[in-house]
Amino acid sequence: MQSKQKGEISQITGMYQGFPEPPNSCQIITNFFYDDKTKGWKNFFGYEKYFTGENLYRIGGIGPYPLNGPIHSIFNWASHNGAKQHLLFEQENSLFEVNGSVKKAEEIIQGRDAPQSADPLTCYETMGNYVIIASANNDIIKYRGGNTITNVGWREAAAPPGVRSPASNPNDRAGGYFLFSTEDYIKCQSTGLVSVTSKNYPGVGDKTKDATNKYFYRCTFINENGSESPISQLSDSVTWTTTEFPKDGVNTTSRTGIILSLPMGPAGTVARKVYRTRNDGNTCFFAFTVYDNCTEIVTDYLEDDQLGAEAPNPTDSIPFPSSNPRYAAGFHNRLFIDGGKNEPSKIYYSNALQMDSYAAANYFDIGGRDGGDITGLFSYYNNLFVFRERAIDVIRQDQAGQFIITPFIQGIGCVAHSTIANTPQHGLVFLAEDGIYAIQGNYAGSELKLNKLSKGADYMIEQFSRSGTKKAWAVYWPEKKEYWLNAPDYGDNQINIGIVVHENGGLSVRDKWPMACGTIDYDGNLIFGHQYGNAYQYNDLPAGEEVGNGLMVVSSTRQAGYKVDDALDKSIVDGDPIQTFFRSKWHDFGYGALKKQIHYLYLYAYTTGQQSIDITYYRDGDWHIEAAATNTQTETVLMERADHSDQPNYTTDIKNEYAAVWGSTSAQEPILTEIRIPVAMKQCSTFGFEISTESKLHFIGYSIEYSATGAQTVKGKS
Repeated sequence: MQSKQKGEISQITGMYQGFPEPPNSCQIITNFFYDDKTKGWKNFFGYEKYFTGENLYRIGGIGPYPLNGPIHSIFNWASHNGAKQHLLFEQENSLFEVNGSVKKAEEIIQGRDAPQSADPLTCYETMGNYVIIASANNDIIKYRGGNTITNVGWREAAAPPGVRSPASNPNDRAGGYFLFSTEDYIKCQSTGLVSVTSKNYPGVGDKTKDATNKYFYRCTFINENGSESPISQLSDSVTWTTTEFPKDGVNTTSRTGIILSLPMGPAGTVARKVYRTRNDGNTCFFAFTVYDNCTEIVTDYLEDDQLGAEAPNPTDSIPFPSSNPRYAAGFHNRLFIDGGKNEPSKIYYSNALQMDSYAAANYFDIGGRDGGDITGLFSYYNNLFVFRERAIDVIRQDQAGQFIITPFIQGIGCVAHSTIANTPQHGLVFLAEDGIYAIQGNYAGSELKLNKLSKGADYMIEQFSRSGTKKAWAVYWPEKKEYWLNAPDYGDNQINIGIVVHENGGLSVRDKWPMACGTIDYDGNLIFGHQYGNAYQYNDLPAGEEVGNGLMVVSSTRQAGYKVDDALDKSIVDGDPIQTFFRSKWHDFGYGALKKQIHYLYLYAYTTGQQSIDITYYRDGDWHIEAAATNTQTETVLMERADHSDQPNYTTDIKNEYAAVWGSTSAQEPILTEIRIPVAMKQCSTFGFEISTESKLHFIGYSIEYSATGAQTVKGKS
């Protein structure tokens, strides 16, 4: 008599598409998330509209989203411990912020060019009180909430101040070209020349009779984050000769206050600094600050020895050096940016604590190294990683405080900056041409190493669209403890497949999620922009076609967005639950050449009431075997205990004998059970099965009961 044996997979770690397969792996697991508490897999999720009760499908700006195009980018910026959240997104040619209190998307800037098919997604980087927004086709901007949105960097140097030279004769003050320093000026000594007694307004110029005076001025702008603009050219000279004249019967010499007209700074300017030479000098020194951007006329009364530090060198701050940078990252209190499409191998960095000021020498050019163009910048511990097409470089500070750049790895790069995410379990994760990688290091940022996380899904990643992967994006979802990557595959330029790296190291797939871009808010919600846009033609679409516009949120509702109804008016209704799919590994039970008779498949799962799943089993490594009962069969089973009464279900069908009644039926917890499925097919060398369902499913593992026979695989064909 043959003895029965059992092969058991008590827990499933994730998918692995290769050979040999790890013991607890499967070939495909789609649209499940890993439940760390039960070490099982659940499909209790879907997606729905962000604003409850909104009408997504109105046309012409009536609904919460004024425009109809797909969402290009999205970012959530939280401040004040999450008390204030700025949910930003781009749609068509405008940047919006969500106003949750009135359920509207409010436009904060318009006239921006939408990304082209070959452009990366918009880069968002928080730095101080700002979020920096870099796009390949637009000026890089910084946003602080409200109406505070300005360009990053100074586009040009300040214009020089306008100056007025004093009249040669102090008594000739027509037109205001000569001012006394102060009323203290007339407090003369009884004999001889006077000395000015005011400490606040002593006056400019040499006190010696017939002395020649000559001065120049420069100025700069200061914005609200303290960045100083490039310094202006020298003004016209201010010249006069010190003269002697009688005042109240006493001879005295002329001193003056010099009248200046100051230029106005660009938007965001909050102050202007004025610099002046000493008498007959060429080097400027700090004179005073005007704390506004509206005063037109000021007067300088300072003596030479009251001037401050030397003025900045013209190379200390230059006009913004990059044309439409694509990537930005904050590192050591400086803003690092790339050179844009025109200079894709250059990296510029700002002065310390001044994100808008860039010195002429503050840049790197890595064009002479193999590895291709820059594809992303990301700060990680004590390193700034420069991701390139086929290489990764690292920027650090040396002991002298100077920035240096060194190669980290050659042959592996990042295809899309939006796939770079910092995860607590795996480190810095990103998508390369041949898979998903993680950079790991210690707290000091040294001892870096590179690990490949996607070995179990490399076949799928090989199918990613080479031209479309610049649109790929990923987030780390803390609620589910997973890195969720979304990308186009099979030559498409739209996102259509997702690969998830779970905290346990396992992999799974997300399929048919129309996500153009996504972000995580402070509360841990995954919010994404719908890639379809407003399907205003939905009345002409066939029944069942998905429609959508604006923002969606992943939730436990289990519906897949919204679709056209089958009614004559083609109204919009909730979409069907997301289809979930599981394919086991091929089991040869230790020796594939020996034939086995499979008796039962046991599924370890939690009860979910009147929810049914379809299980199809196969033999001998062929998932497409001819549909003969001896080769493959499908069973439909309920997620209930076979030897107990069915659990009650809350349902709209009140005639259902298992319908629960509010207020009287006791709530019941899901119960872990073993569901036995008879397998009726001929002997096999290997055995596998698939699960496909739209119902709720929470399963842990499975086992297979079999008996080995004396038969073996026949010899090969000849």
